[in-house]
Amino acid sequence: MEDYKYSLEIMKAELKNEYICPEVKYAFKASIEALEKQILRNPKVMKEPMGNENFWWYCGHCGASRHTACRSNYCGHCGGKVDWNNSKTKQIEKD
Repeated sequence: MEDYKYSLEIMKAELKNEYICPEVKYAFKASIEALEKQILRNPKVMKEPMGNENFWWYCGHCGASRHTACRSNYCGHCGGKVDWNNSKTKQIEKD
């Protein structure tokens, strides 16, 4: 996990360099976006599912609402990694 964070720091710092060509900046931005999705984020889980869905949760990366039969390791909307093991996973009430 620390390797991801270190790589992200380096690429974000290099984006500020005014001497980098646009193609390399584009490659860095795409790499940053992909690496950030590999960092585990906690979802928000509905205490009571909506309708007849088994499981309703919100992605910690993009905030998209997801309804699945079980816990998924990745968001089907953005591809971000989901951390179900962390104690910071929040349960929320439906609106």
